Amino acid sequence: MLYSAPGMIVRLNLAAVAFHFLTEHMGNVLVMGCTTYFKTWSAIVSIPMIIWQADWGTCLGSRVNQSLG
Repeated sequence: MLYSAPGMIVRLNLAAVAFHFLTEHMGNVLVMGCTTYFKTWSAIVSIPMIIWQADWGTCLGSRVNQSLG
């Protein structure tokens, strides 16, 4: 948990900043079905969230191992 919690914080903040820049040209509103979003910002939002889930799973696994041990 010591290693995964800081990573979770950093990645979630990175995703939030990228989400701001993703929707900046639309007045900071996510428009459903819009295809004019920049693909770079879309990837920068998606990838940290996927890695955040891996960190969360690592954190959860370490808690389960501690409670069983």
